Amino acid sequence: MPGIYVDSVKEQLSLPFNPTPLHRLHTPLFNANFAPNFLYRLVAPQSAGPSTSSTAPPPALQGNGQDIFHLPPVKAVALLLDHLLWQRGHEDGCTLMSWTSSLLFALQYALYRHSKDGDDLSQIYLIILDTRAFPEGTFIQDMEVMRAFQGTDGRLQKFVEFRESEYYFGEYLTQGRLNIQGRCVCASVQQMIEFGLFDLQPALADESQWKWWPKRVLDFRQLFQSGKCVPATDGDVETAVDIARRCFGAQWVVPGSLMLLALQPRTRDDRVILRGFKERFTGSDVRRAGLDCMKIDTKRLPEVGQFKGLVELIQHSYALSDYQSLVDSVQVLKV
Repeated sequence: MPGIYVDSVKEQLSLPFNPTPLHRLHTPLFNANFAPNFLYRLVAPQSAGPSTSSTAPPPALQGNGQDIFHLPPVKAVALLLDHLLWQRGHEDGCTLMSWTSSLLFALQYALYRHSKDGDDLSQIYLIILDTRAFPEGTFIQDMEVMRAFQGTDGRLQKFVEFRESEYYFGEYLTQGRLNIQGRCVCASVQQMIEFGLFDLQPALADESQWKWWPKRVLDFRQLFQSGKCVPATDGDVETAVDIARRCFGAQWVVPGSLMLLALQPRTRDDRVILRGFKERFTGSDVRRAGLDCMKIDTKRLPEVGQFKGLVELIQHSYALSDYQSLVDSVQVLKV
């Protein structure tokens, strides 16, 4: 079976975020129940917190803890800063977990962890989470939490200013133990490489750049912001679909293929990608993927904007095909 689904656990609910009315002045996305449909997380042997493909607990396992919005402000800020800045020893009391909406950020992190810690890439796993399968209040953008508390501490204010620059990578937070069984797919990064990941984005294969993480992602962003597009080949489409089928499977194949093709800047109407999808996926496949109602946050995330562009391209094309099929059916009935 594509992906990995290991240990099973009893249903354990995450701790939902519940901002106070005052905090909600700073959480418009959360108030609208907005979270990107897909979030990513890397799990490596030396990761904090024993994440698996069935459960994603925070480093501190003593129960689910208390909602950060209902802690004393000074304590909430300390928890937030220790988590976001990876302060040494913070794991002992951390109830937060981080996810990213940028696949490039997650993949570069995998290569960085391999270079930094020596973890074998076969032991580093990419988790892709479908947020639609979780209760309301499970996810919140890190910027909204920080803005809600920034008036409490000058250090947090400075960190907000830093994250409002180019160093923003679509981070979302959960708190407490998160049951992800059946709501995610988990694949070995080494397996993705063996099936052609570096063919889709050759720059990822540059081992001299594996020692960098955020700065390397900024290099990638320049490609998306340059206006120079990389024409897709049918081989690219075949590779992306093959990785998605072998590593993700089931309902993940259509969106997973688009995620992988979006690792390079593409034109908004790439005919090769369109033709490649029409040859490999039916209208039913695309409808099951829910591309027509997909939530994607592209603000300051050009690499995610590329994914959104491909989603809209495929959705629009298949919607037109469905409409034409309906018109043809009606015309056949004319007498």
